[in-house]
Amino acid sequence: MIKNKRLVKEERGVTGFLACNAGFSLLEVAIALMILGMIVTPLLATYNATIVKDRLRDTRGKLANIEGSINQFFNAGNGAYPCPASLIIGEGNAAYGISGDCSVLADLTLCADNTWRVSGGAGFCVTSFNPLDAVVIGAVPFGNLQMSQMDTIDVWGNKILYAVTYDQTVPASFQDHVGAIDLIGLDPDDNNLTKVITAPEINTPADFFLVSFGSSGDGAYTKDGVLVSNCMNNLTSNDFENCNFDRRFMNDVHPENRSASGARSYAPGPRFYDDITRYQVSLPENLWFPHVDFTNHIVTLATDVGIGTTSPTESLDVVGNIRVDGNIKSDVICNSSSECFDPEIITGTRPEMLCNELSGDFRGAVSIAESRLKCNTAVKPDGSGSFVPVDSNGVIIVVPVGTNDNEFDVIDCRDTGQLLKGFASNGDPICVLPN
Repeated sequence: MIKNKRLVKEERGVTGFLACNAGFSLLEVAIALMILGMIVTPLLATYNATIVKDRLRDTRGKLANIEGSINQFFNAGNGAYPCPASLIIGEGNAAYGISGDCSVLADLTLCADNTWRVSGGAGFCVTSFNPLDAVVIGAVPFGNLQMSQMDTIDVWGNKILYAVTYDQTVPASFQDHVGAIDLIGLDPDDNNLTKVITAPEINTPADFFLVSFGSSGDGAYTKDGVLVSNCMNNLTSNDFENCNFDRRFMNDVHPENRSASGARSYAPGPRFYDDITRYQVSLPENLWFPHVDFTNHIVTLATDVGIGTTSPTESLDVVGNIRVDGNIKSDVICNSSSECFDPEIITGTRPEMLCNELSGDFRGAVSIAESRLKCNTAVKPDGSGSFVPVDSNGVIIVVPVGTNDNEFDVIDCRDTGQLLKGFASNGDPICVLPN
């Protein structure tokens, strides 16, 4: 076939143009991707760091709210911390989020016996049958704490673990500040972050401990009661301490001052640790709580309350005046030197406080001594229609009137149309004109 030479030439020109503008070469694409990566990588790192920070903050907030709710549960008249709920059940189960029965230690399942984890099991366990070191481990009983279910689920959708000293779940055996949970943590003063400090170094074990198992979910149970993944295989890892179900727990911050200790590490190996934790070693002594049953009532667990003072020495120590619009109820009233009297000596219906009970005549109180009134007829008629004062024997008291030091002035405010306002230091009445 013979083609027109001019058309062939034009065809080749168009083809060459298309070939030159068909796209980027592999080298150009690689350079573009490298530049894009240099721009995007730090942005992704910043974004990921922000996400992690937000998740840590949100979960720590949930742990703090749970701690407050546990203390309100105690404060509402229960006299103990709640027993944990089941880890292995989910929504739709009547027992979901409800405390188990911790009343009899021997009836609980040991954590070493995995039957508590299987279907039909209790879903929580105890570390020992010795009440001195027994710790019950399970889920947060949000139903008993009057909390929302989601307030006890971490940001990864897993149940927050709740470990509590067994004796502190039973009102009869509750002792504040006598926990059985051994705390450990990394010493921030150790540059290698390998030194572990334990409960004796921070003076006391914990009453209860709360754990979110972090992004790894090692040892965690979902809100539906499904195990996310088994506890870390590395038995010496920091993360393992919180999912091996014993009474020893690794805190993610310095156990003594709760400052950052460098415990968090995502590197595989002995230092791996992504848990978020919170603990309590005793009932808060300086916090007021609203009563769960009475909306207008607040109570405190403090042993000494001070008003106007930073160091109260009594159960209620007030520097200043107290005004009461109502009743004061007290078994004993004392002055600042601990000289006390029974309030019943001036109030109530005790026979020795009723001067008129044994006589038809008016009998007044002339003194208070030995927790009783000294009664006598305070005045009697003088035969002229007036009454005169008498002593405790009924003898008329003669008041010396005159200008000598041992005599009284006679000043009657009424004579000048005035009113009695008070008395001067020498005993004279102070008269004032009525308003």
